[in-house]
Amino acid sequence: MEKVKLFFLLILFVSRTDSFAVNQQDSLALIALYDAAGGEVWLGPEDEMIWLVEERPVRDWFGVTIENDRVVGLSLPECELQGKLPEEIGELSELRVLNLSENQLSGELPNSFLDMTKLVSVNLSGNFFTGELPKSLELLTQLVEFNVGFNNFKGNIPSKVGSLTKLRYLILNNNKLEGSIPFDIGNATSLRTIDFSSNKLAGFVPLSIEDLRGLHELYLNDNKFVGTFPDVFRFLVELEVLEIQNNAFVGIFPKNVQFADRMRTLNVNNNALDPNGLADLEGVFIHYTYKKQKRVHQ
Repeated sequence: MEKVKLFFLLILFVSRTDSFAVNQQDSLALIALYDAAGGEVWLGPEDEMIWLVEERPVRDWFGVTIENDRVVGLSLPECELQGKLPEEIGELSELRVLNLSENQLSGELPNSFLDMTKLVSVNLSGNFFTGELPKSLELLTQLVEFNVGFNNFKGNIPSKVGSLTKLRYLILNNNKLEGSIPFDIGNATSLRTIDFSSNKLAGFVPLSIEDLRGLHELYLNDNKFVGTFPDVFRFLVELEVLEIQNNAFVGIFPKNVQFADRMRTLNVNNNALDPNGLADLEGVFIHYTYKKQKRVHQ
């Protein structure tokens, strides 16, 4: 659909009575998203068109939540979105919930992404996004959930992610992230779930992880982490799920770890951990195989 026609339809919708009015800045941002991400083929429930439908004002568009004439929610999972996010999406300055998961979006996140400073929940999982995660992610101070799993993001985890003190769910799995876990992460003490699995992360897990005493789930599997088990995880007293399989952890599994009472699932497959202490974890679903370390010839 041509942009001229889109603009005409926009004016038609926003020029109605006040009860149907939506902030013009927000309306234009939605049109830009429609135009950039193949809106003509988007499908909602029962395979119906979901936006720019005759006689349907902006506030009634599928997946759009309006409060006080501003867009505060945009939820379009599995709606056949494709293409790239436009810079104009940053104009949604009151947006709190953004869910574009399980679509075919690609390209890098626009620079304006960080302008949506009131975001509480972001779910972009299951797309084809590339490039690096926003280096200044800490500007989104209200974030509680950040889920970008199953994409093609590369580069490092943002170094100041620990500044997000309200963050509870940090899901970065199945990307191409490299480098190490920032030491700063220990400051994000509201975290309940961390999923860094299936990336290219390496090095030691920072000791600051032990400050995340409220952590319930930790997935570090399928990376290149090294180091000993006790030094990093033993003080996570609320931990219920720990998956560290397919790394290069070494040493002796500790006895009397403090999370023993709450642990439900422990997967230490394919590391070089001595199983001493595993017997103490009664009622825990344990996955364990031993990966013999390769001897390095001098």
